[in-house]
Amino acid sequence: MEQMTTQPEQVFRSLLKASGERSSRDFLQVLAHEMSTLFGAERVLIAESIDVSQNQVRLVAGFDGSQDLSDAALDLSGLPCAEVYTGQKVSHASRVNDTYPLAAGYQSYFGAPLLDAAGQLIGHYALYSSLPDQTWDTDLLTLLGRSIEAEVHRLLLEREQERLSQELTSLNEKLLQESILDPLTGLLNRQHFTQLLLGEFLRFKRYGESFGVLTIGVDEFRRINDRFGHDAGDMVIREVANNVQQEIRHGVDMTARLSGEEFVVLAVHARLDSAAVLAERLRRRLSQLTYTMPEGTLKVTCSVGISVVSQDDTTWEQVLKRANVGLYEAKSRGRNQVVAWV
Repeated sequence: MEQMTTQPEQVFRSLLKASGERSSRDFLQVLAHEMSTLFGAERVLIAESIDVSQNQVRLVAGFDGSQDLSDAALDLSGLPCAEVYTGQKVSHASRVNDTYPLAAGYQSYFGAPLLDAAGQLIGHYALYSSLPDQTWDTDLLTLLGRSIEAEVHRLLLEREQERLSQELTSLNEKLLQESILDPLTGLLNRQHFTQLLLGEFLRFKRYGESFGVLTIGVDEFRRINDRFGHDAGDMVIREVANNVQQEIRHGVDMTARLSGEEFVVLAVHARLDSAAVLAERLRRRLSQLTYTMPEGTLKVTCSVGISVVSQDDTTWEQVLKRANVGLYEAKSRGRNQVVAWV
């Protein structure tokens, strides 16, 4: 069978055709087709290294007779491609399938390593032909190899940039969460809650939209810590937070941890009667929290203070302060009570 000859002009036309593609992966896929035609290779592989010590690479682009090959793991065991990862070009003019049984159906092979700017091995490209005694034009293949090398390197850099971008996004989200959330309960922290309370207060002043503030305190929390230990105290804080969250209107009301054992609820659009109903529901629900501990039975109760914004208020702090006064009054009256302070 007559050997195929390849002219430099054909190579340049192939590079020009591939350069019209937007992505490196598409460029390499078009180039794999062009190389198949130019060099009479039924199979063309372009791969990046994954774990060469385990003979694992990943196809970036390729062509195998009638189908495209890409984004698939390739085991080099039993293939002539494994030789390329010694860092040298490899050429078999004939009978490559005698040495490498997995290359069955092919007689000739050419493969070359791909290196990054620092000379590190980043992958390889390879051509298989069923023709015996194939003479590979290594100069033209080397020319094409430089373009392949540049695009594979670019692809790897883009992937690394994407990975770093995702890590940065995750880190920023984590930092944002840490800046607004209480680490023990996952509720809003005091600083962020007061910003939201300020916004709600400004809306009230402009549009007259009422809101209520409920402050919740775990009764005799110091006794819980002293008798059952701080781990039990943390558990109580988390359980109270979870139960408060389950009782409020999701997507409407907001809950935060004010301090050690104190919580606050911003009841949006609430007036005194609806705020009082919510406060009593919370008190009843929290009073049902009972746990069996090695030291004995741990029963939780909470006191609740209520305030509702008034036209006489000039700052949001006044609303929160009245709710706190109601909370302390509830505790002084015997705990496990709701007191509104208006």
